[in-house]
Amino acid sequence: MVCVRCGCNNPPGANFCLRCKMALPKIVQEMYDDFERQSGRLERIIDLTDLVREGQMEVADFTEEIAAIIKELSEKAREIMEIVEENNYGVHSPEEVEVGFEGIDAYEQGLALLLLYGDQMDPICLDRGIELIEEGNTKINEAMRLNRDRRTNLEWDVWV
Repeated sequence: MVCVRCGCNNPPGANFCLRCKMALPKIVQEMYDDFERQSGRLERIIDLTDLVREGQMEVADFTEEIAAIIKELSEKAREIMEIVEENNYGVHSPEEVEVGFEGIDAYEQGLALLLLYGDQMDPICLDRGIELIEEGNTKINEAMRLNRDRRTNLEWDVWV
């Protein structure tokens, strides 16, 4: 784990940086893996949206599926916010944090519009909802790329 303060490359599982003694982020690989699966989740949401739009899925079933996705992603977003706050990521990597939270917000707004479709039956809710989710997905993936680039640069700086 690379320390966000000093760039020291610490052993896996370390809680504190060997060099500066800062608490290390508790981000585990499965959280990154989960966000990298956003495109798979996006495909699932698009498939559900197509099914309800074509009348092949009941609206009540659609809203139940979307509500379950909202619940799942809300928990992940809460976990990420806690990690960002606990480890002061906003100071060490502000662009990554900003882009990531913009992505989470767009994703949540898109899901809310899909859920609203159940009440209004307006196809615009589906169209705009998917657009926002795709935008959010792109931003989340960009934040992850920024994180990987930053960690790679820190690791390189440690060895140079």
